[in-house]
Amino acid sequence: MLYVLSAMTVFTACGGGGDKKKENSGIVYAEMAKPRVDTSVVRFGTFRREIISNGKVYSPRTAKLSFPVSGEIAKVYVRNGDRVKKGTVLAELDRTKAEMDYQNAEDAYEKARLDFEDKLLTYGYSSDTSEVPADILKMIKLRSGYNDAVRAFRKAGYEYASSVLEAPFDGVVADMSARVGETASDVICTVVDMDRMEVSFNILESELKFVGRGSRVTISPFSDSEKRIEGKVLDINPIVDDKGQIKITASVSFADHGLLSGMNAKVFIETRLDNVLIVPKAAVLIKDGSDMLYVYDESSGRAKSAAVEVLQSNSTHHAIALSGNDSPVKEGVPVITSGNVSVSDNSEVILAEKKEMSEEVNL
Repeated sequence: MLYVLSAMTVFTACGGGGDKKKENSGIVYAEMAKPRVDTSVVRFGTFRREIISNGKVYSPRTAKLSFPVSGEIAKVYVRNGDRVKKGTVLAELDRTKAEMDYQNAEDAYEKARLDFEDKLLTYGYSSDTSEVPADILKMIKLRSGYNDAVRAFRKAGYEYASSVLEAPFDGVVADMSARVGETASDVICTVVDMDRMEVSFNILESELKFVGRGSRVTISPFSDSEKRIEGKVLDINPIVDDKGQIKITASVSFADHGLLSGMNAKVFIETRLDNVLIVPKAAVLIKDGSDMLYVYDESSGRAKSAAVEVLQSNSTHHAIALSGNDSPVKEGVPVITSGNVSVSDNSEVILAEKKEMSEEVNL
């Protein structure tokens, strides 16, 4: 009898333990069935984005210089890279013949002028030609050779002055090819205004809405990727090319930039949207062709769906607008950033991690 009672006791104890295990297993399974999600808090503020393009640096003020007259180069005063002021003599031709021609022309002019004044006296006029009739004055100038002498004197003066090559403005000498003893017949050097540099680059047609005259840009030369030089957009070419691109020109804001004309550079155009809601890109999903996200309701532990409109994006975040005034998306509200693919509206979720986000979001 004792044996039977003991067996029944053991059987009853074993049977009760099995029911508990089943109950616990059901709880664990239910918990495992809930999506495990991460969240990040919605922020309200300024959204920053950068459009990146490759550009070419150049100087809008560049002069290719040559002697207006031919002759043998006698002196070269500068070398490539020299900084010069306006009027600095860069090179000089042999001026021996030009100087002699100038002196001869000056003598011929003086002789013609005296002859002209003598003929005026012959016709009863003084050297003051204001009272001489125009037809008589013209005749006297022709007979005295005055007009020919004036033209010859001016030509000789021009050729004498042109034998000296001067800088037309402040700048830096480049492409100097002049050599003493050679005949000057082509461009011998270039003067580049390095203080007024610009950069030319292209943007996509779709990016035009974010760029305007005065937009701030940052220039980083390929030769020094750590360098950042500020500038601003000067003009936008109103034509879209066959590649769907638009040409933009921007200035360089300060003189001590270290850029050279012809340099290749990265150009970063900063765009910004003020007073917008900002969420991580991972929070936004596309369902039925529309953008949406899930808000985590901390009181119920459930996910609430909300339709949104993406206004602008960078590599990590979206600036969004809300669809409807009763949207649960507000500043400070947590939105689901991972595990949201398997979430549905009003479903229970398990919160794994909650992340913070800065007020201003940059690339």
